[in-house]
Amino acid sequence: MHSCSRILLITPLLCLHLFAGDTVGFGIKGGIPLTSFFAVVNPGGPFRFDAATRRYTLGPAFELRLPGGLGVEVDLLYKRVGYESQLTGPGGVTVSSASGASWQFPLLGKYRFPGILIRPYVEGGICFDRFTGLTHIAGLTQEDSSRSGWVIGAGLEIKAPVARLTPEMRFTRWGSDPISSGPGITSTLTTTRNQAEFLVGIIF
Repeated sequence: MHSCSRILLITPLLCLHLFAGDTVGFGIKGGIPLTSFFAVVNPGGPFRFDAATRRYTLGPAFELRLPGGLGVEVDLLYKRVGYESQLTGPGGVTVSSASGASWQFPLLGKYRFPGILIRPYVEGGICFDRFTGLTHIAGLTQEDSSRSGWVIGAGLEIKAPVARLTPEMRFTRWGSDPISSGPGITSTLTTTRNQAEFLVGIIF
């Protein structure tokens, strides 16, 4: 038997084994950020920033369950973000706004404590963040379009008849800030380095 034929034969058998052993899970994860995406400092003056982040997180989730309560989770989480600027001058107040998307890609290791219907779990790993569609306004520069950070979290895995519910608290510490204010601008707008959010997953 040719090697290609062996691969075609083994691959579906392996997939059946994984699903039969309840090893792989797919679903959706959504929640509410508990911290603002942007941090603003307005000490006074004609220029002012205001954060306008939409407070929701949503995206697909994938789980690989391993023996001994161990597992791996990969998510692709979408956030809509935005900010506004106000410039006060002789002619009045000029307001500008910008919006974009944040695509976060967490890769997490998990440990589930023993249980039957409810299993507490802890998780930790890394997360990558990619900005798209973020426009610029006066006095602001975007130094990079991506960043990375560390993630820790804890939650409960609740076994339901057709799915698993996973409410959790997740904390991310970002390693860099991709946005900075230009020279001569006293008010500053940066991304928040410490991010906390409440998430709920529905995993099949």
